[in-house]
Amino acid sequence: MKHATVLAMIAAAVSATPAAAEFVSNPVTDYQVSIFRTEGGSHDFQGWIRLLNGTADAGYIYIQNGLPLTPRLGSTKYVVIDIPVSMLGDTLDMLRSGKPVFITYRDVDGQFPSAFLHVGSDALPLEEQSAFIAQTFKAPAAAFTAAP
Repeated sequence: MKHATVLAMIAAAVSATPAAAEFVSNPVTDYQVSIFRTEGGSHDFQGWIRLLNGTADAGYIYIQNGLPLTPRLGSTKYVVIDIPVSMLGDTLDMLRSGKPVFITYRDVDGQFPSAFLHVGSDALPLEEQSAFIAQTFKAPAAAFTAAP
């Protein structure tokens, strides 16, 4: 399979006051794709993928040309991430062929929120998440190992 366990991972440092640790993992049973263009509007925003768990929102993946925003949770604990247009094909392949699919959000005390779209277990091992984030941001893995 072309994708690893983690296909889409967006992580960013935030300058907010540290909050309590938060961990949400939502199963994805279906999805809807909307491609968006408007005359005179922002050309960075290209559309979105609505991820569903039954009829409830599991997450939204916003397709952007610009810099991604920090991963976040919606009002009903759905996960929101941004991906570049270049990842759209791989993301759709994963949604079509991967079972089960989950979208997971993790924030340890408001420091480096991260979101993962992944196939397999509903909870990626903490060590795997921490190692991936550490490699991406060239930081020691110990900085990301607080329990969710």
